[in-house]
This record gives sequence, C-alpha cells and structure tokens, in this order.
Amino acid sequence: MLKFTVICAFVGLALSIPLAGASLAQNTSEESDVEVTPAEEEEITQEDLLETQGSVHGRRGRRLFKTAYWAAGLTGDMKRIYDSHGYPSSRYREQKVGVILEKWTYLETGRQFTFRGDRLKRTRRFNPGSTLGIYLK
Repeated sequence: MLKFTVICAFVGLALSIPLAGASLAQNTSEESDVEVTPAEEEEITQEDLLETQGSVHGRRGRRLFKTAYWAAGLTGDMKRIYDSHGYPSSRYREQKVGVILEKWTYLETGRQFTFRGDRLKRTRRFNPGSTLGIYLK
C-alpha cells in the first residue's frame, strides 16, 4: 500500500497516511516507476516559524506554535535532551544572581534534568509515574 508522509512543522511529527486505492507491487519481478525515498529532515529555525506565524489560528495552534518556537531556540545539552525525550511534563525555571537554573521533569520515564544555562548540570531518577519528581530539589 502506498503511504503519503506528512511532516508537521510545528511539532516535528511525521505521519504515514495510506492513500485510498493506491498500492505498490511487492516481491514481484515487475519494475515500478514509483520510487519512495525517506523524507529529509531539516532544522526548523525560529525565523522560519515567524514567517508562518500569520497562518496560526486558534488556541491549539497558538500553543503548538509557542512550543515549536521555544524548541527551535534550544541549544547545547537542552536541545539534545529535548530531541531524545520530547517536551517535559513540568519545567521549573529560576534566576539567581544572574544564573538561570532550569529543571525539566519527565514523569513517564522517571527522570529530572537540571540545566545551568544550556548545559546539563545534574540528572536524577525516580519511580516513573509518581508525582514525586516534580518536588525533587
């Protein structure tokens, strides 16, 4: 079955949707003119998102836009953690004496990451699914 791949720019998801009435011959000696290649991933920048800002409508669209804009601005260890784990269950950010500390908690996997600036400072583990992770100091 031929599938059409849709890439959502706001959240970086790729969805495979089967096309009605389309099929590819598999395991046959017939040669096909249809060549299926994987979609190339390219980095979406904040500038790219700002160009599409006018087409964002509704509460959900604005929320997805804000999340995508925030994620596009991540650098260093924060970007690496976001790419591997996704958006955190909770984020706590504090600024003390010009230093920004940010804690990302993932309740599903039982991990908490603490960043100083964009550098990973500390990683903690706790029982997945418990709300204890939000209150770790």
